[in-house]
Amino acid sequence: MLCERSTVTRLVDYLESEGLLARSPDPTDRRSQRVTLTAAGVARRREAQATIEQAIRRRFSVLNREEERQLIAMLKRLRNVVSAEIEASLRESDNS
Repeated sequence: MLCERSTVTRLVDYLESEGLLARSPDPTDRRSQRVTLTAAGVARRREAQATIEQAIRRRFSVLNREEERQLIAMLKRLRNVVSAEIEASLRESDNS
């Protein structure tokens, strides 16, 4: 998630307090907990996805097909660069 562990913990605490996810012990690692979406969490995720998809469609509607194709190609190139940087960073941290 590219954020501090404490941030993830606070986020999980909040989502759990809202009834959107539940924690359970990890059966293979006593130090860990598993986090799963509750039924309410699944419903909220569906709502959020639908809202996001509508916003994306609305915003992309200003582009013609060729502009959309070009944008997608550029975004894929950027994604590849970022992915390579992340992988290199992970390899460096594994070697430390």
